[in-house]
Amino acid sequence: MKRTVAVSAVVLVLALPACRASDDREAAPCAARTLAASVSDVAPGAAGGAGRESVVVELENTGSTTCAIQGFVDVLFVDASGGALPTQSRPATAGEPRAVEIGGGQAARFTLRWLGAGPECAEVREVAGAQVRLPQARGTVALDLSSLSVKACGGDVEVSALQ
Repeated sequence: MKRTVAVSAVVLVLALPACRASDDREAAPCAARTLAASVSDVAPGAAGGAGRESVVVELENTGSTTCAIQGFVDVLFVDASGGALPTQSRPATAGEPRAVEIGGGQAARFTLRWLGAGPECAEVREVAGAQVRLPQARGTVALDLSSLSVKACGGDVEVSALQ
């Protein structure tokens, strides 16, 4: 009889569902108020030359909890007074990117590309910064580009997936 009780107890334990650890929960979507944007790398020629120019932008989670961004960010160039410049932001690749989780104090990166203003450019725009709009209407994060003297030809910008 003791063997039957022991076997029954083992079967009961094996039949219980596994509990999810708190670390297994999906991170909440990032809110703009907990993110800070900065330029972490500048491609050659990204300080006002002609041709394709790009910068790597970091979105740092200034909060203490992990958050996530699903989808591409949208970028709007602004002038020195903060006024919006005509900008057409588009993803660099097709398809929906994977969700990126950003731990507290950590950063995710994306590349921002545009056509530099050469002598043949008819629509030179002096860009002082950008508004980085988060997917799912989670707000905008300001990006200062004033130290780069960015001159864009037209308003087409290309945004890579977050990494």
